[in-house]
Amino acid sequence: MLWRGFTTVRDVGGANRHYKNATEQWLIPGPRIFQGGPVMSQTGGHGDDGADSDKPITGCCGSTGSGRDSVVVDGVEECTRAARKMMRAGADHIKICSSGGVASPTDKLDSEQFTVAEIKAICDQNYGLLSDPRQRFIAAHCFTSPAARNAIEGGIGGIEHGHLLDDDTLKLMAKKGVHLTPTLIVQELLSKPPYQAMIPPQSREKLKLVIDGGYKVIKRAHELGVNIGFGTDCFGSMQNVQLSEFDLRKRVLSSDVVLRHATVNGAKILGMQGKLGVIQEGAFADLLLLSANPLEDVGIFNEPHKFVKGIVKDGRVVRSEIRDLRVEVPLV
Repeated sequence: MLWRGFTTVRDVGGANRHYKNATEQWLIPGPRIFQGGPVMSQTGGHGDDGADSDKPITGCCGSTGSGRDSVVVDGVEECTRAARKMMRAGADHIKICSSGGVASPTDKLDSEQFTVAEIKAICDQNYGLLSDPRQRFIAAHCFTSPAARNAIEGGIGGIEHGHLLDDDTLKLMAKKGVHLTPTLIVQELLSKPPYQAMIPPQSREKLKLVIDGGYKVIKRAHELGVNIGFGTDCFGSMQNVQLSEFDLRKRVLSSDVVLRHATVNGAKILGMQGKLGVIQEGAFADLLLLSANPLEDVGIFNEPHKFVKGIVKDGRVVRSEIRDLRVEVPLV
């Protein structure tokens, strides 16, 4: 991902502090990682594989065999204990599943998962990472408005996906400062071969709903003043095409707006304003040297081999096609 130009990433389901430490110490080349460990699911919810958890991992998140990236908890006591364990393990944030998902075959897309009391118990543990406890926010996988409202009432700081949210919910998010991170590319990929095989047949109708809704929601969220982050939900071989998210967002928003999603807006989600996404005194020395202007066409990031001529992370040159700009830490 660093080679493709991502100098910082927020991982909300899979990475742990060991990945983070390895990149921070330059043991392996990679972006700066803000990680949340496994996602939290309720019994029967998105992320709970149940009896199928011993099957090989061949599916998408929330489908058969992917549960090793999730922890299943029920009730206020279990939610509190699990959240505290994640914080102790060094999580930068926590992600819960508060609605049904596309890939999970056992729940409906509009199901409301976790009670408000359970969500509040999780959110009440968001202390100790940064100077402002609100910066260690809890994110919620969520597609629909009723589930999003439950999550917001419980104290959630960000909605992941949100492709079926209505205007009233988006207005509430803008008012309360709840972030939105749509993921258009993963839905598009799952609708076509070869990735279509990663979700069960009964999920195809759910997939169509979130594809149709995603473009409408991201446009309305921008119009209503919601802080929008850049996300893809891509994993494995999908990561090679995750940059297409820029092109998809460009269908409904201008290039300069989309660029903010991936820079200053993302920094705000992480509570790292002034440190990430900007070039100014006191910020991390993360730079991309480009041969074209992304303000005119943010889609250039979809072709990093063509337009990205240099990458600097923490002041170290990790990729360069520019004469006299020497690579200090090669991306092996």
